[in-house]
Amino acid sequence: MDSNQTSSTTISPQKPTLNSETPELTESDKQILTWASKLELESVDLREKSSSLSREVRRCSNVLSNKFDDFKDKLIDPKEIKSIFDVLMDLSTRVIDQQKAKISSAQLDEIAKSIIELKDVKNHKEEGEKFGKIFEEITKKFTLMENSVKSVNDQLSNVTTILFSMNKSLEDLSIRQSALEELLRTQNNENEKCHQQLKKDHQDIRERLLKTGDMPFKIRKIISSNDDMLQGTTIENDSDFEIAISPGPNNEPGPMSSPNQKRRRDFRIRGSRTIIPWEEVEM
Repeated sequence: MDSNQTSSTTISPQKPTLNSETPELTESDKQILTWASKLELESVDLREKSSSLSREVRRCSNVLSNKFDDFKDKLIDPKEIKSIFDVLMDLSTRVIDQQKAKISSAQLDEIAKSIIELKDVKNHKEEGEKFGKIFEEITKKFTLMENSVKSVNDQLSNVTTILFSMNKSLEDLSIRQSALEELLRTQNNENEKCHQQLKKDHQDIRERLLKTGDMPFKIRKIISSNDDMLQGTTIENDSDFEIAISPGPNNEPGPMSSPNQKRRRDFRIRGSRTIIPWEEVEM
């Protein structure tokens, strides 16, 4: 407080008065004076706080010194600590010996069983590792088999495509075969008509020749044999037959010979063979 009063006494004479003859202060001078007064007040406050803080530090130092002295008085001698530690070690050894003595043979058997079980667990672990390796090999083989199956599947897909193309070709071939069968049926009907017509013409020729009274026996035999050959076949005329006009009984020319004609006249009628593919037509 005395410092504040001294500061106020030192600052107050510097303030201008109305009756003073000094020139008026500018705005910046007023601000400087205001900040200077504030700094003076803060410095006084800081001095008071520092003095109180120093007193508190001195008090804490005294307390710490007293506590340290008390601790030194209460501190145990290291030799005593070592003796206590030895006593604790002896006590723990006795307790362990007593616990060992309390363990019965049954408990020892259980411990032995536990050890055996641990060995079994170790063996099972080794077997598990072997099984894991086998499983990995099987997995690899399965992967290879899967790839093979995929390849076979692709090949089967290609084969299916080829079979589909062949099926389409077979369908086209079947359509062509049907058209060919229809054409063969038409041709067969035409051949049958031609065969009937040829058979009819042959019958007419045979009847005209048989009406001739002086026809040799050779002609009758050839015509009869040709009739037998034509029965139940598709052969219109498979053989050549000869019509021989020979002289009459008094060495006169026959009715079909001219007066000056004494030589023998041969008429040959050749037939053609028509073979129908019945096996293809029946398909």
